[in-house]
Amino acid sequence: MIIITLGIILILSVISFQDIKYKQIYWLAFPFFGILLAINNIVTNGFIPFLISTGLNILFISLQFSLLALYLSVRNMKKKNHIFKMIGAGDMLFLFCLCFGYLFNKFIFILIAGLSFSLLTWWFYSLLGKKDRQEIPLCGIMALFLCFIVLLDKVAPSLLNNTMLYIPPI
Repeated sequence: MIIITLGIILILSVISFQDIKYKQIYWLAFPFFGILLAINNIVTNGFIPFLISTGLNILFISLQFSLLALYLSVRNMKKKNHIFKMIGAGDMLFLFCLCFGYLFNKFIFILIAGLSFSLLTWWFYSLLGKKDRQEIPLCGIMALFLCFIVLLDKVAPSLLNNTMLYIPPI
């Protein structure tokens, strides 16, 4: 299990470095990242919860991207969709790989916290006067955040366990 965790942290570090430094990510990192997250999720939670949560996570991310594409189409009043100008392919691949790693409630928490962390980090960075780029390296900053989450989950698992993030049925 420690080898899987170290592999995840190594891949996240590479993704973060490449996105922040070069604004591009070597595509081969994403399949390895997704596979390691899936193995970690299966070992931690079991196969059936893995399948259910992965399906829900992919459905949620697909719905978000669809609504974003619809919003951008309506806002720009053009048939051509500009979602790929706003969100890079690496960001989309990263979010889809993230779908394989966590149960739905933990995934929602990590997604919201990661996006908020990315936005706040980039905002503070821009306040420092470093405005050499307009794009937010979403994938790179979220990879740094996820490194912290993975380490926190191994050091203090009770902080991010599934019972703490439990959402009771309605």
